Amino acid sequence: MAVSSPGSVSTLRGCARGLAAAAVLSAGLGGEALAAPTEPLSLSFELFAKGVRVYAIDFDADLGPSGYKADVKARTVGIASWFIDESYTLRASGRFAGEQARPAHYYDRKDEDGESKTAEVSWASGKVSAKRSYKLDSDRAAAVQKVLTPTIPDPLSAILTRAIDMADQPCKGAQRIYDGKQIYEFVFSFVKRDDFGERDAGVYRGPSYQCKVEYKPVAGQSERKLKRLAKKRQIYRVWFAPVASKALGRDILLPIAATGEVKGHDVVIYTRAATIAGRPLNQKSLASR
Repeated sequence: MAVSSPGSVSTLRGCARGLAAAAVLSAGLGGEALAAPTEPLSLSFELFAKGVRVYAIDFDADLGPSGYKADVKARTVGIASWFIDESYTLRASGRFAGEQARPAHYYDRKDEDGESKTAEVSWASGKVSAKRSYKLDSDRAAAVQKVLTPTIPDPLSAILTRAIDMADQPCKGAQRIYDGKQIYEFVFSFVKRDDFGERDAGVYRGPSYQCKVEYKPVAGQSERKLKRLAKKRQIYRVWFAPVASKALGRDILLPIAATGEVKGHDVVIYTRAATIAGRPLNQKSLASR
């Protein structure tokens, strides 16, 4: 997965927006308590745009039979941070019900050039409620409410749901997501089995599944975005690795790499660190670089 030459500031901003949309690709909260012993999961990624390291992304989760907590922090790094001061914080907590991660609470914060926007979503008594620090256009808010159901999870709970339910049938099905502002869907399809070896970037070594993941807007998006996506579909290639989870008593699929295109520019994501219960993902993998 080669990367190319540096891009412009507009490219970096485009990649930031794409990252927010592709959250399928990481602190304590209220909600479900984790009474039983938990299994810590930690994945750190680097995002490159046209050969430039643009973002550092950290995904941390505590998994247990009684529930989960997950936390993603993403921020501009390197040359990109000279021009764009931008970061994202996502947090979620909930419980597992079969092969589904059922969220109780979700928090989303974006900081850019000294300004912050936040959204909080709660799932309780069969209802979904959201609080935002910003105003949402009434037409877009109405469109969201028209299709929103309690079974649609937040981005982090969606990652955990797909980690579990795709383990037996990799890269199949679709996943709707609600982030407090909009609803979108990722559609998965299987491409092939792949092996990551010593010459591959990132720390993961071993078997993986290469998947095609297409982003589709559902409700709450701007007319500008809808027109852009109508002209060209937004498709990513994501590699998932089978990893044994002792806490859940089964294998789960974790994202370890991704490629795609954002506003005509290539984007590549690699793992720079990956552990479960403090150990590399498997015997062949590295813990970090």
